[in-house]
Amino acid sequence: LTGMIAVNQVSKFFGSVVAVSDVSFAIDAGVTALLGPNGAGKSTLLRIASSLVNLSAGAVRTFGTDLVADRSAAMRLMSTSADGCASLIFSNGRRLWPPASTFAPGCS
Repeated sequence: LTGMIAVNQVSKFFGSVVAVSDVSFAIDAGVTALLGPNGAGKSTLLRIASSLVNLSAGAVRTFGTDLVADRSAAMRLMSTSADGCASLIFSNGRRLWPPASTFAPGCS
């Protein structure tokens, strides 16, 4: 898989609990939504992709940089902000998600 973010057969286990199981996708420019019920692993998957949580199996690439092989380089390429003002911003200042026009008051 190729893309700005490429997730290939990623799994995450917390002991015997399977949080994410064999997920693959690629994200390029444009609008992308990660939908699912509570507890489906959406937040865990985003934390893995932004190198905040280690994956148990699989591979993640950010702009071609392997997250496991070169975590520090991958972390320099992307940052996240959680909760009410969530966004995905790359270190070059380009906002991947969401567009600034959708921010709640007080978020930027």
